[in-house]
Amino acid sequence: MQYDSGQYGDGAILSDTPAHEGDTLTFVGYDANKHHLEVPVTVTQVVPISSPVDLETLRYRLTNRDEVVVDKLEPCQRCDHGALLTKDGKVNALWLSHSPEQRNGFAIPASLLLPSINAIHPTNIDAEEDVDAIVVRAGELLSLSVPLMDVKDAEAGRVVQFYGATVQRLPLAVRQQVARLPSEVYVAAVDCGSPAHYWRLPTSAFITHISHQPTPTSDYLVEEVHKIASKTDFTVTIRSLNDSQSVLYLKNDDYFPLKEQIE
Repeated sequence: MQYDSGQYGDGAILSDTPAHEGDTLTFVGYDANKHHLEVPVTVTQVVPISSPVDLETLRYRLTNRDEVVVDKLEPCQRCDHGALLTKDGKVNALWLSHSPEQRNGFAIPASLLLPSINAIHPTNIDAEEDVDAIVVRAGELLSLSVPLMDVKDAEAGRVVQFYGATVQRLPLAVRQQVARLPSEVYVAAVDCGSPAHYWRLPTSAFITHISHQPTPTSDYLVEEVHKIASKTDFTVTIRSLNDSQSVLYLKNDDYFPLKEQIE
């Protein structure tokens, strides 16, 4: 198979026409097995996105936005991401991953993204100290000057895995929603079948002590974990998002060694 790559543009063209009920589109995506899916779908409705507050896992929630609902959700839900295309090949909506506790994904109209993309693309936003934004509050439009911050040092550049638990610095979404930070060691994930899972180490919690020694950062945690002898018990002190403290007992397991990933 041969084709002229010069006939293709730099990227997909986003449609500036919103989807309406009854429109016929084509869903294109890849499932978990990397199989290409191409399914004709019909828009059944366009409704506001409803993202319930999840007190167990802090994350950003999309607000004041619509989603495109189609008639054939089953094949779409098998894909973490994809696109809904018009007959002329334009992207009418983007299929995005969503909260796994609620559903696998949803489609957001591309026409809602274009104003933001067009405003950001021609400017060097990193050189600005603030940006002007128009928001809706209590049914009224407000013009705000929003200060910008450098998030390079606020995100995780290092991930530590020990006994099946993955810990890191706090994601920015968590940092902005927690009033007081017990530590910088945040449990981001726990592998099923691991010692951390068996002893019920929860995700979205802060590790403050290992064997009663403070662990304010990952450096302290790594140092204390290295001190634990093989096949011996140790304690992990944690604080939940609602600031309640608990102590767990884990056992050093050689099959789940300490590993680090550094950006």
